[in-house]
Amino acid sequence: MRRRGRIFPFMKRMGYHLKVMWGGYWIGACAVLVFSAVLAANADSLGFPMPERELQKAVLTVTMTVFAALVFSAAAAEELEERVMRLLYTYSFPAAVVILEKIAICLILLMTGISLCAAAAVAPLPATAETGAGLPAAPGESALSQDSAASDGIVGIRVDPWDDWWALMRAAAPASLFIGAVSATASLIGRNVLVGLGAGIGYWIMELLSHGKWTGPLYLFQSVWPNKGIDDDNNALLLVCGAAVLVCLAAVTVVKGKPWLAKT
Repeated sequence: MRRRGRIFPFMKRMGYHLKVMWGGYWIGACAVLVFSAVLAANADSLGFPMPERELQKAVLTVTMTVFAALVFSAAAAEELEERVMRLLYTYSFPAAVVILEKIAICLILLMTGISLCAAAAVAPLPATAETGAGLPAAPGESALSQDSAASDGIVGIRVDPWDDWWALMRAAAPASLFIGAVSATASLIGRNVLVGLGAGIGYWIMELLSHGKWTGPLYLFQSVWPNKGIDDDNNALLLVCGAAVLVCLAAVTVVKGKPWLAKT
């Protein structure tokens, strides 16, 4: 009974956070999510001179960072827009808990969104082959003809959808987490959703133009358009660690910045 008493207030707060988030920014984020899934699933129709799987990585990495910027900035500072942030400090639980709950919701939404888009991208692709002939043999085709095809260099390759799904997740998640953390922190410090959104999208545009020239190991698109001077694994690790540091900064801002955040 005591456990149920603890869970119910938590779920009630989760519902409140989601209600606060629902608005123009979240509707825009949903539109980006749908656009990302459709585009990733139909990447072969875009006509770019690059492998389809790499094009899907590019689509997810570019679009899901925009999704993260919209969701995290709105979740962190929507109450500031409504001028009710001071109510946060009247609750019976620490203010840090509120912002961490908001970040947790954003993480769940982000990872769910990337997972769904990656699944949509992987599902339509059939098995591939070295020379484009990875489909099963037609009924009645003899083993001799299959051996002959193999000798001609036409060898089917069975692709594990799980591996492809994970590759897309691995490409999109670190950059999206970092941009989300940048947007959330900037929203709180700037006391405005648009400040966070501008910071996240500004970083995104800078990376598209500079390809990591100024940000180095924190380059967002290393998994898609690699910079030779940056290690892929270190890049992903630093992006995740940078996101964690920024989330801690956001929590400290909420705890210590009451006079700044609560003023009308």
